[in-house]
Amino acid sequence: MNIVLPRAQRSDVERHQLPFPISLNVEDNEMAVDGDAAENGGGGIVTQLALDAEDDTQLESSARGRSLVPYVPCGMIFLRPLRFGAPVPRLWWKGLRFSERAFVFSFDPAKGSCFALEDRGHQLEPPIHDDGSDLEMSDGDDRDVPEDDPLASGLNNQMDRVFRQLLIDVLNFIPNRRHCIEPSYRSISKEEIEDATIVIFQNTRLSDIFNDVQWKIGTAEDWKTCFDHLLPPKGTKKEGTVQNYNNAAYLKLWERMLERMTDETAAAARNAMWRLFKKMEWAPNARQDRIWQTRSDDSAFQHTIGIRKGTPAPQVLMRKREPTWLTIQAKVIPIEI
Repeated sequence: MNIVLPRAQRSDVERHQLPFPISLNVEDNEMAVDGDAAENGGGGIVTQLALDAEDDTQLESSARGRSLVPYVPCGMIFLRPLRFGAPVPRLWWKGLRFSERAFVFSFDPAKGSCFALEDRGHQLEPPIHDDGSDLEMSDGDDRDVPEDDPLASGLNNQMDRVFRQLLIDVLNFIPNRRHCIEPSYRSISKEEIEDATIVIFQNTRLSDIFNDVQWKIGTAEDWKTCFDHLLPPKGTKKEGTVQNYNNAAYLKLWERMLERMTDETAAAARNAMWRLFKKMEWAPNARQDRIWQTRSDDSAFQHTIGIRKGTPAPQVLMRKREPTWLTIQAKVIPIEI
């Protein structure tokens, strides 16, 4: 499979793009060569990293996470050629088949990203490197070699990374209750959070995610304010005492990207994020200083079934519909004596 599938740098691949379980930790995939065999010119023991390497340079740079791994960038790979007008396995049933239009809509590689900013001429500016001309160079110091660019995969891919990490961070930062003996407000598992997609935020049965919430159907202004706090415009920095934001990986990446965008590209990027954000059915009632507010300080918020009004719980904005809540009730069966 490593031969027939496309490959990408290990450090640029997301878990959901892997065709089968592969470690993305570079340290787990370093090349191991038996010392005695190497000195004697023997074959030695070479791990998969050596097989993935394109050349000697690739092997030498493996410690910095440049090994190639197979990946599926658009969700599906066809290993056999497909022809329109002919029955295709798994895409044909009782005379029904995919039309060319339906096929392109479903599997067009151009749809691999949720964003198409690069198609409209937007891109990230090159990183600024300090040549260190005012510093004394030591022996063997080579300042002509640029550092790896963490944003090298391009604007569209980095926008995907920001949005997906935003979803993960929002779920990870769902607060715990004040007392450690009480259950968390979060019912969703860590495994589900690691693989989070926008589908979780389109699920209005909030009992799948929370043990308790405060909720209200947000106005257009509520949703725009929430978005502005989560993904601030270029030049806006969080100030003062803040919770969650300082540890949010998505925000650090977003700010790093904005620094390498022109004002026009930054505006286009936020507009694209806003269009995707509006497809969510619920979101945290984010504020300038925190992602999650738990105090019962707004009478417009309602509690889930059976919870006394005024009890602290995460505040959630609903887009159009009230949330549903699945409760498990014990059934009492009378016993005749």
